[in-house]
Amino acid sequence: MRAWLRTRIRVGLLGVMSSLGCVQVPTGDRLCPNPSNACACSPAERNPSRGSVVVRWRLADAKVGTVLPRSTCCCVSAGQPLSPQAGQQCPNFGSKCPDTPAWLVRNVQLEIRSESGNFGPCVVSSPCNTGELTTEYCLPEGDYDLRLSADIEVYDPGCREFVCSGQRTVSPATFRRHVYAGRSTSLDGVVLGINPPELFPPSGSIPDAGSGLCTQPLNDLSTD
Repeated sequence: MRAWLRTRIRVGLLGVMSSLGCVQVPTGDRLCPNPSNACACSPAERNPSRGSVVVRWRLADAKVGTVLPRSTCCCVSAGQPLSPQAGQQCPNFGSKCPDTPAWLVRNVQLEIRSESGNFGPCVVSSPCNTGELTTEYCLPEGDYDLRLSADIEVYDPGCREFVCSGQRTVSPATFRRHVYAGRSTSLDGVVLGINPPELFPPSGSIPDAGSGLCTQPLNDLSTD
């Protein structure tokens, strides 16, 4: 009886979380991999004598010059069919999105390199839909080169899911900022341009799951 009750409570909680939009977005097997050079910050390096960086961003469709609302990180035109999995990967179906090929940006990366060479080069990642990233207080005071970028995933009708396109956002030039001890240095209002390819996979590509390609026929537009 107790085991049954615990199960019912667990199911009920999952139902409540689903209704509140708290379900984790499925990742898929062919999305872009995470950067291998993530910034490391040990507990001993987190102290008031060091600083941090906070950056805020929005995405823009570079083809039509439309800046999207903050936290909008995926676009699918209203007339483009999607499979159920891709529809979960991109919840903004037909929502304030220009009529361009479907694209998805899951994570945004802040590339950090100190001018003196005592920190980086390395990357701090954050989910795109947060619209903001704050590093830990582990950057030694000094001048830094900072660059924001992101991988672009596009909808492959052969795979019927979003896959890594091998392209990155059209990003601004590197920012030079001085990081002060005990303070957050801000990069505000950075716009990342999305310029998705017209067709995917490219003609003549060899199917390879590791590169985002798959072996299913490209003319299979079924959404079953």
